Amino acid sequence: IVLPLISPAVVVVGVLTFATAIRATSIVALLVSDNNKPLSLLQLEQMVRGDFGEASVIGILLVVLVTGVALVARVFGLKVEAGGVR
Repeated sequence: IVLPLISPAVVVVGVLTFATAIRATSIVALLVSDNNKPLSLLQLEQMVRGDFGEASVIGILLVVLVTGVALVARVFGLKVEAGGVR
């Protein structure tokens, strides 16, 4: 019952997130040099070359890094909230 109700919102969020990610990647692509590449562009480069294994490893690394940062931020936020500082 709930899934049909929230599916339009999920689609809209997905489209907006994709549009934001594409714009951010193009901005980063303009600022990058050969000596200094962010992981997202390195992953994209590997996919264009056809090295999907390496691209998958980079993707997993990105997910692990983002999840770790989010967990640290959540724990820090809970500690700050419990301490009364907001």
